[in-house]
Amino acid sequence: MPRMWKSRELIRLLSKKHSARIISQKVFHLKLRVTGSNGVTSTATIPVRKGRDVTRTSLHCIERDLAPSLGEGWLRREG
Repeated sequence: MPRMWKSRELIRLLSKKHSARIISQKVFHLKLRVTGSNGVTSTATIPVRKGRDVTRTSLHCIERDLAPSLGEGWLRREG
């Protein structure tokens, strides 16, 4: 079973390790942009709910959205 992530942990990981920049935030959704070492830029939207895990479906979508910049399976390698 894959690791469950809190939104705060996921945002911290992307910001510190992958140099993600916050583009915008609307209510409970934060939009991040990541530029990979291959020069490709990707954007992902992360749901922000205090104290709750990001759902498995949302994690899959975030991983898929950032795969062009960070490589396939990047989230599984992190956790």
